[in-house]
Amino acid sequence: MTVARGFLDPIERGDTTLDALREFRMGELAWRMMRDQMFRTGLDEALEALDAVLPHDLARSLRPPLGGEAARESYGETELLEWHDGQEPGTGALWGFDEPFRLMSAAEVDEMEHAIVRDPAAWPQWDSENEYFTLIGADDAGAYLFVGPGGVLHRRCAGQEDREVAPSLADWVWDRVVAFGGEERRPGR
Repeated sequence: MTVARGFLDPIERGDTTLDALREFRMGELAWRMMRDQMFRTGLDEALEALDAVLPHDLARSLRPPLGGEAARESYGETELLEWHDGQEPGTGALWGFDEPFRLMSAAEVDEMEHAIVRDPAAWPQWDSENEYFTLIGADDAGAYLFVGPGGVLHRRCAGQEDREVAPSLADWVWDRVVAFGGEERRPGR
């Protein structure tokens, strides 16, 4: 009931519309949050499971964790930065994907966020005023991973259409857990 009221109250007050909630994929986000809580398949649990199967070379490429307060003050994903503060440039291929995306550090995320605000013309694919996004990774060649509306993980590169990479950052991490030989804990997979 609390979740239902959370959706209905803003609509009844006139603060938003059902179409706006659909556009931001809020239903999917709420469902995923409930699933992750019920089955313990959220980002924290995914990162814990990943630690158990992380290949040695990949583990060595990750920077030390960022403290809680510093992670919360960053524009980056707090839980991810508290796990590891990014990854060394040029090591993205260690994740085993077709594209060599690596995790960005809090400093890199903050620097890029500030650059987008300072000079929007230099970053035409990003709209810090009207778009929700949290930067996650870079391929060091101009493409980025980001969490967008509904918590969906996307790939973005100038001159190309955005592409959904995973339903969520947690799902992306769980995919890596399974690829590295760990247990699949998401229901229905």
